[in-house]
Amino acid sequence: MFRSFAQLLERLDLAGLEPAPPEAEIIVPDEWAKPYGDFSRFGLKGPSVIPYVSTQDGGAVEGQRPTSTSDKNEVLMGSWLSSFLLSRRAGFRADSPREYDDWTSRRVILMPSPLTGTESNLQHVHTGFWDRIRKYVSEGGVLYASVSGDAAIPEMEDLFGARLLDHIPVSEVTLKVVAPLGKLKPGDTFKYAASGRDFQSWGATLNVRGGKTIATDQAGRPALVAFSRGTGKTLLCAYPLELYLSAKPSAFDGDESTHAIYQALLDWAGVRPLFRTNQPSVEVGAIKVGNRGYAILANHSERRLPVLVDSVLPVRSILRIGAEGSQPLPFQGPGWNMELGPYEGAVVEWRQ
Repeated sequence: MFRSFAQLLERLDLAGLEPAPPEAEIIVPDEWAKPYGDFSRFGLKGPSVIPYVSTQDGGAVEGQRPTSTSDKNEVLMGSWLSSFLLSRRAGFRADSPREYDDWTSRRVILMPSPLTGTESNLQHVHTGFWDRIRKYVSEGGVLYASVSGDAAIPEMEDLFGARLLDHIPVSEVTLKVVAPLGKLKPGDTFKYAASGRDFQSWGATLNVRGGKTIATDQAGRPALVAFSRGTGKTLLCAYPLELYLSAKPSAFDGDESTHAIYQALLDWAGVRPLFRTNQPSVEVGAIKVGNRGYAILANHSERRLPVLVDSVLPVRSILRIGAEGSQPLPFQGPGWNMELGPYEGAVVEWRQ
């Protein structure tokens, strides 16, 4: 295997190639990412006779037990990972900038619960973040957010066309599409199991004020709400879908389809990656320089799959590169057809 991989690499012209930039970003809260003992964003100014300490850090008060945040970290990591995988299955890449980084260059921002919550400041963004994101959306940015029973978003109605009314404990959740969005069509359904053990797994009751209800829940309440602000777009989900998926073993095996919600938002907003496949289990990435590059594909499924790859680029030459040589692939519209075996990868050279 390693010999074949080495032979494949020898056939690649990697001079000057760079990875294509990601289309989306999943925000990392400052309170989670900052160094231990950093209070620089607490708004404290000037010297103090008594040094400020935080009881949250543990050990600040004599006799205090060390604090454990492993449960909070597990929830946040599970949601992040689900959102990352959903974006990949929807055909686009997401990276993870810090809350106070400049993330405005990306077309899409993903804010899965608990980033929108209040349970622990390690899990959510500061209030000022929402002022920045409001400006970002007004100027053409795209925002997805999921909320739960502990959500709190300032001036939410102005950003999402809906506001929070209440929260509801749930054990099973069904989302039913009632209005088209992207490739979502009325009648499409999504089902989830929820623990219902705490606010973070509960749903939120929404009052739609200017937004459009795309899907309702098992009781007919608004569950997905689309909204346009300035030249940008937002999509709000009343349930922490990413948390539900993180608690389900092998959640992305089989025909799991939550990525269709992410994909619908991008299609609605006109965001297109360089390459995308018709199989959610087949990932494609790109490295490029000038008018040439490579598309790298990976089949994460145990099944052999026929794959249609399409592109926004005016591609005129396509070669599948292998250890033994290369072979041309047949064009299919703006892309090409190919087949990948279980867990197989492939490298395709393209030129414009």
